[in-house]
Amino acid sequence: MTYHSSLNEAESNVNPLSLPYQNTAASETIFARIENTANSSCFDTTAFQLNVFDSPIANAVAEFEVCDDLSDGDDANGQTEIMLTDFDSEVIGTQDPALFDVSYHESLAEAQANTNPLSSPYYNSSPFNYQIFVRLQNTLKTDCFDTTEFTVNVYTTPTANLASDLDVCDDDEDGVVDFDFTEIQTQILGGQDATNFNLTY
Repeated sequence: MTYHSSLNEAESNVNPLSLPYQNTAASETIFARIENTANSSCFDTTAFQLNVFDSPIANAVAEFEVCDDLSDGDDANGQTEIMLTDFDSEVIGTQDPALFDVSYHESLAEAQANTNPLSSPYYNSSPFNYQIFVRLQNTLKTDCFDTTEFTVNVYTTPTANLASDLDVCDDDEDGVVDFDFTEIQTQILGGQDATNFNLTY
């Protein structure tokens, strides 16, 4: 069996392609000639297409930090929606976005198998800290793909509770007194863990 660049060459049995063959274009038609070993005039030809698709590079995504909010009624549960599609351009980078599709997954296995893509916006089930796995694939040939991952940190949004006024007596009647804000801090935090927040005045 021989391979040729044109039907005419295959039928004439001239200019067989050397093997292994290196293509010269992203899409080529190759003609194959099969002949009887005892009589080369007994032959037939067929053709097939060679197609080469770009394999993408899924660029690294920076660790993403977001504050919890009241969209789910609780700004301290470490869960909130994020727009996964906002990361598309970071994943694609300088590559042509028309050539590739981006999908997001909860595990590397799902990203590699292209199963269970996450919808955007995405509401995390794992509070405070989780990973997102990204699949970048060629739109015409989904076997050509790459994966990357990034971490999302959801930070509790503190509540500044109402504090009572501090009223003191001025012993020397100069209108200047040293204040200790310890009591006020307790009121403002209202039971929130002080180690999680910086409180300034």
